[in-house]
Amino acid sequence: MPRAMSSSPIASAVKAAALDLDALVARVDALMAEEICWFGVRHHSPAIARQLDRCIRERRPKIIFIEGPTEAQGMIEFVIDSKTRPPIAIYSSYRPTAAPPVAPGQPPQPPPRVSAWYPLVSYSPEYVAMKAARDIGAEAHFNDLPHFATPGEMPLLPNDEKAPQPKPRPREHWEQIATRSDFYQALSKAAGHRNFNETWDRLFESPRADDSYESMRRDVALFCAAVRATTSPALLETDGTLARERFMWRTIQQTLKERKLKPRDAMVICGGFHLFLNRDDPTPPPEIPEGTISVTVAPYSYFRISELSGYGAGNRAPKYYELCHEHHAAGRGQDDVVVDTVIDILKEARRRGAPLSSADAIGATQHALMLSRLRGWNEPVLDDIHDALITCCCKGPVREATSLLEAIDEINIGSRLGKVTDRMGRLPIVNDFYEQLDRLKLEEFAARERLQNYTLDKRDPLDAARSAFLHRLIFMKIEIGQLTREAAPFGQSVFKELWRLKWHPKIETDLIELNLHGDSVEAAATTLLAESLGANAQEAGPACRKLVQAVEMDLPQLVLRAEQNTSYAIDHDERFSSLADALTSLMVLERYAAFRGLGKQHLADLISRCFSRACSALPGVASVPPDQWDEVVTGLMALAEPVVQRDDLDADLFAAQVQLAARNSAMPFLRGAFLGALAEMRRMKADNLATELLNYARGGTDQQVVAGDFLHGVLKVSKTAVMLGGKSLVAAVDELLRITDGDVFLGMVPRLRAAFETLHERQREGLASHVAEIYGLKEAKDVQSLATSVGAAALMSQLDAEVAKIMKEWLGEEAAHA
Repeated sequence: MPRAMSSSPIASAVKAAALDLDALVARVDALMAEEICWFGVRHHSPAIARQLDRCIRERRPKIIFIEGPTEAQGMIEFVIDSKTRPPIAIYSSYRPTAAPPVAPGQPPQPPPRVSAWYPLVSYSPEYVAMKAARDIGAEAHFNDLPHFATPGEMPLLPNDEKAPQPKPRPREHWEQIATRSDFYQALSKAAGHRNFNETWDRLFESPRADDSYESMRRDVALFCAAVRATTSPALLETDGTLARERFMWRTIQQTLKERKLKPRDAMVICGGFHLFLNRDDPTPPPEIPEGTISVTVAPYSYFRISELSGYGAGNRAPKYYELCHEHHAAGRGQDDVVVDTVIDILKEARRRGAPLSSADAIGATQHALMLSRLRGWNEPVLDDIHDALITCCCKGPVREATSLLEAIDEINIGSRLGKVTDRMGRLPIVNDFYEQLDRLKLEEFAARERLQNYTLDKRDPLDAARSAFLHRLIFMKIEIGQLTREAAPFGQSVFKELWRLKWHPKIETDLIELNLHGDSVEAAATTLLAESLGANAQEAGPACRKLVQAVEMDLPQLVLRAEQNTSYAIDHDERFSSLADALTSLMVLERYAAFRGLGKQHLADLISRCFSRACSALPGVASVPPDQWDEVVTGLMALAEPVVQRDDLDADLFAAQVQLAARNSAMPFLRGAFLGALAEMRRMKADNLATELLNYARGGTDQQVVAGDFLHGVLKVSKTAVMLGGKSLVAAVDELLRITDGDVFLGMVPRLRAAFETLHERQREGLASHVAEIYGLKEAKDVQSLATSVGAAALMSQLDAEVAKIMKEWLGEEAAHA
């Protein structure tokens, strides 16, 4: 065994894990002795990137095999172009040629579509290898199995006759596999490491006594040999690892043969776990399926590469590791990394309001150095810096250190955005997007990153096309801004729209992901809406909203399908709120009819059927629990407003069903809402609402307590009751307040207050004038203030405070209950 190997920290870890060190070292020696130069890496490792660059430039291989997607071979020239600036990502998407088979009697399924991103930063070993290959005149060759050919990557077909099938397991990065190995578990426990990142940083990212690429290459190989020796072989088969390794090895052999190169001319750069792939595995690799493959290179961001974004092989601190890469490449030590990191974090924390000083920076730096030594290491890693900052700069409980923690994430992750060379052609959907901006005269939107307003009138052909385009983007969740509609009946305006748009670099990345669904914005929107039409087949509200979306996006080929779905859903939905929601959408569509060429007679039929079914469902919601009250009131108003305004809806049917619901309701709030709706329709005198309120007042303490709920329901729905029956309502409330005792009064006041807070200021002023009239104040022409005694004023102030306290507690209980 080489002396350097036996004394390395990796060897010590192998011994601590009770593994056969000699056997593992022999396996590593055999790998190192192969004519092909194998170099195991971890994604986004700055230390390995630096040593790998030195290795390539010294060995000068003729071909370098890199663990990258083979379908993206043509993207290498754009990745290393002088005008490309990481972070960037290779994007690969796949759509099969044919739709999947389905079982007899089942509806057809859309072809499964998959995509994958391969992010790169300036210190990614793969990126460094591509650049070094260019500099020495070597060929860089991707050799990994395409993601869509990896077993378990493609989604299962729900109607496949072969079902049931085992649930597929998507491919994992080798470090994710490593965390479950017995070797890593024993190592982390013995060393006290809290996660895989800390283990890796201490073993590989910290400055090393033997700063040679051969030492790094051997130590990574030994670490990965120990991980692989303690990982279940069954896991490697089910997650696609073995399939990928078979493809890698076959690609290496075939390419060397085609290029007429010898093994000693080659170098292989792959995840450390794959160093020990089985060269004698007789099982052939998977075949690459036929279909449409789209590949491009796109700008990326440090945040999307970070763990916080959910990226599986996430770099926990992209900006921090960039700092390590730059400092170490320039010959600067880890102490400088610690100092610069601490200073930057404290500057950001102070900007966020944290009371930190230069003394805190000095203390945190010294504490990080001390922590690393106490933990048995010569140089601090990111975990030591983080712990030191919390210890020295957190002035109270950790939960209160929001500014500091946010600053740590901000500085460690960074905000850098990448750039891709202009030579890189765009995917069809991205190209279509920019062509549409130009055609619709919206190019200024993408020219600068500032908020821009566009007022559209869809009666103008250009504005109509703009509106459809923007609605398609919003539907596909492209973050271009937001729409504000002009106020109109039913809360919407058909023709006028105000768009507040702001460009963001993420827009292009999101469009690239949508390439899976079509080669143009219209095609992708059509695909996504078509696939969603089958969902919620018996829910009228969602079905009608999708019909509105089809019309707003100007997708006439889907309007007919959406209308059919809507018709079916209306006839099968029995839920009042859903039917009322559907009616609102249909009323909007009716106003679209002439503008979009919709069938007015068919829409009229849908509206009539939907209205009738909603009326029939109304008694069923007479006593729903409080968490559904808002839905009922919204639906009630959605039906009441058009009944008042048009003649083709059966007002008698609606009134009869509302009366039935009011009689059946055991909820005073809902009963008030139902009677308020009748008053709004002039089917009940406003003064009768006051009589109903008096019945609660005279019905005993149980009824008095809920009188406020009843009034709340009335005022929530009926503003007519305030205008026409205000005096009688005020008199009823006055009597209610006079006859209730103290405890009942305290329980009732919050509900009464909530009822009156639903009114507009002018309506409250109207009620106040009725109060003044009842108490003989209305004739006073110049009442500027009301005089009272000091004692009375103090008592009123005390009562106000008590009511405010009760209101606060009551509203808190209501919110918790809801």
